[in-house]
Amino acid sequence: PTREKFSAEQQQRQRQLLMKAMAAAEQQGADAVVLPEGALPLGQALPAMPVALLSGGFRRQELDERSSVLWFPAGSTRPQQWLDKQRLVPLGEWVPGGLAGLSAVGGVSPGEAPRLLALPPPLGPVAVAICYELSDGLGLNQAVRDGAGWLLAIANLDPYPLALQQQFTALAQLRAIETSRWLLSSA
Repeated sequence: PTREKFSAEQQQRQRQLLMKAMAAAEQQGADAVVLPEGALPLGQALPAMPVALLSGGFRRQELDERSSVLWFPAGSTRPQQWLDKQRLVPLGEWVPGGLAGLSAVGGVSPGEAPRLLALPPPLGPVAVAICYELSDGLGLNQAVRDGAGWLLAIANLDPYPLALQQQFTALAQLRAIETSRWLLSSA
């Protein structure tokens, strides 16, 4: 659960699991590993990874905290590219009037509207939807018109009931059909 995953104990466990996954990915010849929304906490430096990493996480831009998709090329310890979440979950990430403490995340600032993340080959340009953004296909359609060759849908669905998790999967599939693009989903 979100309230537990950022504890020091859980972070250490997640780092160990990530290192095992990266070693397996390298052994299998993977181009990249993809993690869901919020997998990496704010400002976490990683050891140099043998395989590229595309992960949900948090970053700071000036005074604002952003929920983002972070791109770590192989060998990089910090993200080299990112795309910030633009449509925030009401009362989950964004609270009217800036009231803090009402949610596990709360206080996240939105990013810009374009949903295109220009990754280097072999992955190439990708249209990105982070969680709730999947409900509106306009941004993904525009990203495809701008050159995205595939779709990435990531989410942190552990706090939500099974029906909402299934809805996310169905919406992701619908967006893939609408855009005639392959879909990779990590939730």
